[in-house]
Amino acid sequence: PTDFKINQLSPDLPDPQAIDSNCDGIDGNRYKAVFVSTAGTAPATATDIDDPTADLKGALIVAAGRGYHVYVSEGDYNVSGLDLVNGVSLYGGFASGFLDRDITGAVYRTQLIQDEANPVLNVKNIKTPMTIAGFVFVNDSESFKGVLVNVADSVVMFENNDFAGVDTDTETLLLASKTNLKLVGNRFNGRAKYNSTGVALTDSDTILTNNLFIMGGAEHTRGIEADGGSLVVTNNTIDGGNHVTGSAYGAVFDNTVARFVNNIVITQSDHNQASLYCAGHENDTVEITNNLFMRYSSNGYTFAALIACNGSQTTTSAELDLIDTVSADDNLFSSSLAERDTILDTDNLYQLVAGSVAIDTARDADDENDGAVTFDIFGINRTPDAYDMGAYER
Repeated sequence: PTDFKINQLSPDLPDPQAIDSNCDGIDGNRYKAVFVSTAGTAPATATDIDDPTADLKGALIVAAGRGYHVYVSEGDYNVSGLDLVNGVSLYGGFASGFLDRDITGAVYRTQLIQDEANPVLNVKNIKTPMTIAGFVFVNDSESFKGVLVNVADSVVMFENNDFAGVDTDTETLLLASKTNLKLVGNRFNGRAKYNSTGVALTDSDTILTNNLFIMGGAEHTRGIEADGGSLVVTNNTIDGGNHVTGSAYGAVFDNTVARFVNNIVITQSDHNQASLYCAGHENDTVEITNNLFMRYSSNGYTFAALIACNGSQTTTSAELDLIDTVSADDNLFSSSLAERDTILDTDNLYQLVAGSVAIDTARDADDENDGAVTFDIFGINRTPDAYDMGAYER
């Protein structure tokens, strides 16, 4: 019983690498979970791995009473009216029998679907930390009002989820305020026509690691937008957008204490574009270290890679170092359209190709201050002395 590797009652929360660390046959703890399946027939009060329930709402209530979490298998689940419960985490991406799990959604796809104008999830006043991992968030209402997932006054981690954009005028894939938020290994896919924002933060303390942002062709796009609070952004790949006449920014900081480390940021085509836009902050320093900034223009326009907090436009780390409120070191800059295909394999989710200048140039990903990034978006371990920029390990 003292050997956690064979004690089937020992802690084993589902993890991005889908490791069964307590030898009970699944990723997670089969004896401390309520199991949900679209094919389930059991009431939530009687559920176990061999006899799951289809009642996701009931499963949350039962799990709260038992001190358990909820494991959800592949399939589509209507979450209209779903109320999350303090301390009860949700884990998706399981196969129908729960013996296998896929964090990418390519094999086992667990979709939470909202058919009303409301967000897919409203995470409010969750004070006991919870995790939401392995889901695809979808709103298929014709009256969708633009916020896919809303978080307020909570402590929550989103891990390995797919925030699926909607073909609408305006969208914010994740909106958070006054929240302690951690985003790890998520995919943000923008599809709006005019305004698309991946993550919008207000007065929140946030860590973003290993996330992929593809903000699409909306006229105005923002990968990350933060107003107030603190922000650590490390090992993300951010495609800020590609409209021919609009504006695209990888990240916008406003009165935010930020550390921006080991990221790849891409903008292209838009008339107004910048990898980073610092709209202003107080006396604390913004750190910008070991990033690759790439800008591709159309119609002969050229743009600054970064617009700093003092209003200056910069294109090199040396220029960044001249700004009192910015600490910058070892950033790489590219603005040549001809270089694009030699740096990125855009048919493979922006994965770096062999020989790219960004390979093995990043800062130690195990640094706790950088989010302790030890594995990439697919759960692949980042190897010592071979840390990559962006959300992928090679």
